Amino acid sequence: DLHLENVSSSNNGNAGAVAENPGAVIRLSNTSIDHNGGAGAVPLGGGLILSFGNNKFSANAGGDGTINGPLVPK
Repeated sequence: DLHLENVSSSNNGNAGAVAENPGAVIRLSNTSIDHNGGAGAVPLGGGLILSFGNNKFSANAGGDGTINGPLVPK
């Protein structure tokens, strides 16, 4: 599991965030994912990318990518 909060993933040669394989989970909160060479968020092979809905995606060569589902603050 990886929790990204108040960070930026920018100017990478490929995707901004990749969760690959079953059990891989990335949780995003107040994160900027921009100007990457691939898509912003990429879940592969059963990986999950979840979001609190307060993130910013822009100018990724492959588009925003895919968020598998929402998270609810508790």
